Amino acid sequence: MTDGPRERGVEAVQAAIRLMAGEDWCDEARLDALVRRLTAAEEELTSAGEEAAEVGVHLALLLGTRCHLRYQGGRLDPAERAAALGRLRRIDRHAPSPPDCRPRPA
Repeated sequence: MTDGPRERGVEAVQAAIRLMAGEDWCDEARLDALVRRLTAAEEELTSAGEEAAEVGVHLALLLGTRCHLRYQGGRLDPAERAAALGRLRRIDRHAPSPPDCRPRPA
């Protein structure tokens, strides 16, 4: 892992992209770990006064995915769903277009 908050944020976003592109995107334990990692990266970026929109978008997407899985399993938390939707709405209204952090082919 690299040193700065921006680099850690990019690494967390790239990990989220890899998870969502893979076959194990519905592994709730992996989702939970990435939600914690993205939450920490978002808090760190915000504390450092840096833009956290891309991290926030991926965090909201993973929260939404987790809500969907829990809904299918009969364990939906309405408060978590509302928080994920609220997060996406705020980002949609207020955040600048984030930079492209997709993994580059080798």
